[in-house]
Amino acid sequence: MLRYDVLSDRWSALEQKLSSGSTKPYRGDLKYSAMCRISSNQLILTGGCSTKDCKANSRVYLINIDEVLNKCEFVVQKDITNPRYGHCQVYNSGAVYIIGGFEHDDVVGLPPSTLTSSEIYVPSED
Repeated sequence: MLRYDVLSDRWSALEQKLSSGSTKPYRGDLKYSAMCRISSNQLILTGGCSTKDCKANSRVYLINIDEVLNKCEFVVQKDITNPRYGHCQVYNSGAVYIIGGFEHDDVVGLPPSTLTSSEIYVPSED
């Protein structure tokens, strides 16, 4: 994961700290995921498309950021209901609103299957 410092106009890499007991650790194998900030040191990453099998997924990661140690920890959370990628999300009043996206395999020539649904994901209920 990279962090951009507006004041210094520089990017820097955060070291990934492995979450203990994780059965689905984050390996950087997703594209077209969505992420939003839920607190000063936490992000939520949802969905995405696997770079290995081109399938939409429903994974959710809570990302804890430790600015002092320059590390981040990906903690597996409860999956969202619909596998999706290319979606957007926003955090408001304790909930992550996950909107639209695609659910088809990301394969050349395959017609898109656009989701018209939304989901509400509440991190405190995980």
